Amino acid sequence: MAQEVTNSKSKNILLLLLFALLSAFIVGMFYLSTVELVEEQVGSTPYASWILIAYAAGLSMIILPCTLPMVFIIVPLCMGKGPKKGLMIAVLFGAGLIITITGYGVGVALLGQYTGIDQATQVMWLFAGSIAYVFGLTELKMLNIQLPVYSRTPKFIEKSGDKLKPFLMGLLLGNAGVGCPNPFFYFMLAYIIGTGSTVVGASLGFIHGIGRAVPLILIGILAILGISATQTLVKKRVAVEKATGFGLVAVGAFILLLGLFGHPWWERSPMHLAWNEIMPLFGIEPELTMGAHQIMVIPWTMLVLLIVIPVIGYVLKKKYGK
Repeated sequence: MAQEVTNSKSKNILLLLLFALLSAFIVGMFYLSTVELVEEQVGSTPYASWILIAYAAGLSMIILPCTLPMVFIIVPLCMGKGPKKGLMIAVLFGAGLIITITGYGVGVALLGQYTGIDQATQVMWLFAGSIAYVFGLTELKMLNIQLPVYSRTPKFIEKSGDKLKPFLMGLLLGNAGVGCPNPFFYFMLAYIIGTGSTVVGASLGFIHGIGRAVPLILIGILAILGISATQTLVKKRVAVEKATGFGLVAVGAFILLLGLFGHPWWERSPMHLAWNEIMPLFGIEPELTMGAHQIMVIPWTMLVLLIVIPVIGYVLKKKYGK
């Protein structure tokens, strides 16, 4: 009888926490939908605003292709563990993720100190694009690289205890969002680079990490309570991984070329002109244009090849080989 009362209290606490996290998620996403921010305004946006933007941008990462598969990790970790242990696992996973993102904030600030904002931004794009592209090819089984991703984790983590394992997995998978196509995340990194302050980098990284952890802990609580909100997604894991692979190949190729050639190849193209014509129709300020619009052949050729070759390779491998 005492055990039933304890379980009932634990479930009530989980439900209360679920409501609080859901409210924080909804409010944060609503705030993000009201933010109007373009690259040219990054440096002039006050730090107080970046606190809210960093948190809300972290919340939005859950729907992006390189962070959505974390659902496949958090749900099995929390299910069937009981309210207290399941919540502990979810929180430890989130804590590991927060620490990794905080570290990125500090690292980006130091990069800005030693290289300057322009060069640091180029390095950031190059690194993020490379990570996203390689991860996409791995998901499509086009590369046989044992990356520490969602379905393959190092053996020392797998052999860790119930407390250490979720924390280490959070530390590891905090890297997953680096190549995600979230403009607010990159705007935040650009702001940190511009300040060159490790305090600013650490604080915004920490807050952004909390934003990333909130929906994952929320999903973990749903799994603990037996509310399988992710059941359909888990059943379609192969399809999700394939869509993730193709999405990250395209996004990674684009970000990678921003790192190699900068922005002019995109901003001087007719596609960018068309984009600027469409944006005001939705109440969004057009981006800054750069000179006459023309196609810069080498970057656009590389973009097409980086996307088309993996697609053709995937189709041929699917048809003729395993």
